[in-house]
Amino acid sequence: MMYQMLPTNLKTNNMQCVICKFPITGYGHNADPVAEGKCCDICNFGKVIPARVKAMNAIIEDDEPEMPEGGWECSECGGPVDKMNDYCSQNCFNAGMR
Repeated sequence: MMYQMLPTNLKTNNMQCVICKFPITGYGHNADPVAEGKCCDICNFGKVIPARVKAMNAIIEDDEPEMPEGGWECSECGGPVDKMNDYCSQNCFNAGMR
């Protein structure tokens, strides 16, 4: 089976960016989650990709367990700490690394 090479100098087609309304050069990009349809390179890199990263970060943050009623405890000695799997002091950190 022979494959046709895509042209390297794609010209502006009749598509218009759904975000900025300027003509799209090449094939365009999926504008989801910012808009429905195709967007230009500039809007893709400046608006669509950052929106996707923000959405992924929100999903990741939702996966972190809620703080227990008594708060987080030091992984080494059980003392209070601010974050899950954290150490209360450099001494406990060093002990945990042994």
